Amino acid sequence: MESKFTTAKHHKCMHNNTESRMQHGRCNGKWFEMILRIFLLWCLRIISAQEYSGGRSQRIKHEPTYFIAASRNVRPGQTYAVTVTVFRSALHVRASIQREGVELAAAWHDCKPNVPETLLLKVPPTILPGTYHLRVEGGVQGVLGGTAFHNETELQYSRRSLTVFIETDQPIYRQGQTIRFRAIPVTTDLRAFPEAVDVFILDPKGTIMRKWLSRQTNLGAVSLQYQLSQLPRFGNWTIRVVAQGQVEEKTIYIEEYCKFHNLSWHSFLIYFTSC
Repeated sequence: MESKFTTAKHHKCMHNNTESRMQHGRCNGKWFEMILRIFLLWCLRIISAQEYSGGRSQRIKHEPTYFIAASRNVRPGQTYAVTVTVFRSALHVRASIQREGVELAAAWHDCKPNVPETLLLKVPPTILPGTYHLRVEGGVQGVLGGTAFHNETELQYSRRSLTVFIETDQPIYRQGQTIRFRAIPVTTDLRAFPEAVDVFILDPKGTIMRKWLSRQTNLGAVSLQYQLSQLPRFGNWTIRVVAQGQVEEKTIYIEEYCKFHNLSWHSFLIYFTSC
């Protein structure tokens, strides 16, 4: 009996040892599989990085060289032009105008080597004085981190958004004559100003002799006239035109005209004195 019991107990212990070895083998297999997966992922990551670097180096073959031309001044409502020329490699170029970190206008274009391209940025008419910057970036479109160059420069704010030409029919007038003049407001892109203007005419003391408010241009010009009295103030008169808050002036001169009458010799009595 004792020998049978001992044999059964021995077989049971061997069975338990076999199960523990199998469980230990399964655990080792899971760890090996996990380490293998991590190794494969790491290899794939290295290969992808090499392919990305190789593809980028193939698309940007040389260090970028570029030329940018733009105005130093920025004005309300203007169409701001930026001329860009890239050399050696084709690039996607983007230009933007920013005020204190806030983008106000932007434009972009795919530029070919040695071909000048003009980017037009529409500046809002409501911009206020502040610190403005022009930022131009060039890179490969669709590639993460594919920036080839970037250039940023400060712009100067200018309220002068148009030019007003004031023309008169003559530079000098006399009492009783009619002053005929016209005002031609022109925007920065050489187009006729479409809004109304205010016109004033002032004497040498700065007194407003007449004013025309909200006069609409006719074919780009405002034509007016003013009749001088027989006894005006003589000196420099001023024609003032106000358009969109901008003031333009022109000076004309009013001189006194004295008319001399023809006198006959019989109107004079000549006395001769003899010694």
